[in-house]
Amino acid sequence: MAFVEPVQPVIPEGAISARENYHRVFEKGKPAWFPTTHDMLFFNPAILPDNIARGMVNEARQPEPGYEGGPDMFGVNWTWVPETMGSMVYGGHPVLEDANDWEKVIRFPDMEQWDWDGCAKRNAGIYFDTNRTSCINVVSGLFERLISFMDMQYALMALVDADQKDAVKRLFDRLTVFYDQLFEHLHRYFHTDVVQFHDDWGSKKAPLFSLDTCMEMVEPYLEKVVKSAHRHGMIFEFHCCGKNELLVPAMYKADIDIWNGQPLNDFDSLIPVYGDKIVFGVSPEPLPADVTDEEAWESGHRFVEKYIHFYGEGKPVAVFSRRSNAKQIEAIYHYSREALSRR
Repeated sequence: MAFVEPVQPVIPEGAISARENYHRVFEKGKPAWFPTTHDMLFFNPAILPDNIARGMVNEARQPEPGYEGGPDMFGVNWTWVPETMGSMVYGGHPVLEDANDWEKVIRFPDMEQWDWDGCAKRNAGIYFDTNRTSCINVVSGLFERLISFMDMQYALMALVDADQKDAVKRLFDRLTVFYDQLFEHLHRYFHTDVVQFHDDWGSKKAPLFSLDTCMEMVEPYLEKVVKSAHRHGMIFEFHCCGKNELLVPAMYKADIDIWNGQPLNDFDSLIPVYGDKIVFGVSPEPLPADVTDEEAWESGHRFVEKYIHFYGEGKPVAVFSRRSNAKQIEAIYHYSREALSRR
């Protein structure tokens, strides 16, 4: 499914660019306004097989409808499900049944075979090298990649099975090398500002594994991936769905830059504790379709009033707003510029 780029609020002539404003947050400088997803361009090139398999292509040469599904980077087949507007690997036929066999079963892709130059030429100045922040998705992280290989129940078992844990660690360590190579290419060819790394750790009610398991089995390798992104000059945005408040210490230790989490998490309690280290992505209140412009504007004003004090304490937030009301986002931009100019 292609993403529709959100419309960016009009930035006054002579002001800093949306890209510079976004970087200021992570360079410990003072932004001119609350950074939002409206300040970003989401670039998901078709040369990455995962983007086709997952139906997430977003680039200048958009494929024809019906392209979704098929093999990902590792040859795992995904099926597009129109009802959910997403892809899935149907369970019951895992490519890897025992983690100890991964060296014999899993084949890592040769990314040098992908047309990096051609993709860069057709997207330069459109999806990157603009005044907005460029963001590329890596849609299967460490745990999600393990799920795609093994199916959910066996992947969870492998994290705690004494006979498989060492093999999982070797696999994750090998994946960190692959992601390091991928990040180098993303930055070299596309000058990517932000890599959005997807690795869902939770369900609607709780994490899928304990903090102890996360610290042992996932965090050391996530930390390596984050260091790779930083080494290649990119901000690391962690897209991690589920109610994962209990796992934030692992995110903190791994040194992620920003957590793109779901609103079901209690960010208002997390920000005062961890906000000096992690930027939390928070969402404005959802508004009904029949909301008036005045009501939407006031909602944006309330949002700024609620979160502006975190900037004064060195604990900024970013605003995840792609599906928000346009007037609401305009108000957040307006009032946050006004409030931050006084600080």
